[in-house]
Amino acid sequence: TAVIDESKDPFERLFLRLSETAFATFNAYGYHVPMLFLFNEKYQIVDFVSTKTIDQADKYIFWRNAAERAIMLQAKGFVWISELWLRGLTNNRFFHEKAIKNLPITGEKLQVIAADINNMILEVSWDIKRDNMNNPTLIKCKSEPDKVGKRYFMRPILKAIGADYSHLNS
Repeated sequence: TAVIDESKDPFERLFLRLSETAFATFNAYGYHVPMLFLFNEKYQIVDFVSTKTIDQADKYIFWRNAAERAIMLQAKGFVWISELWLRGLTNNRFFHEKAIKNLPITGEKLQVIAADINNMILEVSWDIKRDNMNNPTLIKCKSEPDKVGKRYFMRPILKAIGADYSHLNS
């Protein structure tokens, strides 16, 4: 395990600790269940929720409920850990006729995202590569902010913690 620099601000330390734990958990078990941590103004974890969503409606309901919990607990930020599938088009000009769930899977990632009331957003992700026996390996992704899409799912919880979410209004 890496040594966390205690001179870093508490938000970054919390993010780094949970990122390191996510990486170790995935390497130990070959998967990671989605986890949401809410924290207070002292960057202490005040709540933890896990989920298993089936479809986009489930995801919408989960994030609305998470936002309500954040308001109730007066959370000042969150850390979200999840695996995700990348989906894309493969020479299909009728993409507008397909639901996202019907697009082909083009990759997998393990992702950790943290955001706080001060509009700080930290992220790390790893590509999940599988060998011919389906054994997963994590490969850290290069940071490419211009290639990261808008995370509309975060809008309710960003609003709930009092962070700026105006970039998600379009």
